[in-house]
Amino acid sequence: MTGHADTSRIKLLLWGAVAWLMVCGLVLLQIAPHFPTTVLQWALLLVLGPPLYVLGEALGAWLFSPERGHRISPKSFSLLRLVYGLVVVLLIVGVGGVVASIIKGGA
Repeated sequence: MTGHADTSRIKLLLWGAVAWLMVCGLVLLQIAPHFPTTVLQWALLLVLGPPLYVLGEALGAWLFSPERGHRISPKSFSLLRLVYGLVVVLLIVGVGGVVASIIKGGA
């Protein structure tokens, strides 16, 4: 009985590793052609890439949901929503730039 539980646990770990590496591949596609060049950068990509990718997707879905957009402005086209989205994206890009410069400077 424990043999079956061990086998299913190993299968679960293997599928989890495959999914993790697939998300790492998605992250690599998004950062192309700026691939990691140092061991630290590769380690950060492999360890932090998938959780940050999933977190970013969830944050984007939450921030730019139709309900939230309707609360900002009920119009079908709204300059206020465009400004809101631009501010959010600029903040994300700014934070990403600071983190990237820290990683490049520390490596």
